[in-house]
Amino acid sequence: TKDELAARTLEAYAAASPAERKKRAAAGRLVFERNACAKCHTAVDRDTPLAPSLQAVARGQKTEYLVESV
Repeated sequence: TKDELAARTLEAYAAASPAERKKRAAAGRLVFERNACAKCHTAVDRDTPLAPSLQAVARGQKTEYLVESV
């Protein structure tokens, strides 16, 4: 289920080293770019008609919220 997947993802994130987290962040950026997420999302402090801003991610949005949102 979605809740189980979120729990497993959070456990894996908590167990990851800082270096591993950095690698995962880089991989996430590639996924974001390759799937054209920037067509709808912005990284500035304003929402678009299609999707919310992602600026809070850079300001340390709670990991649980990010996992649930994705």
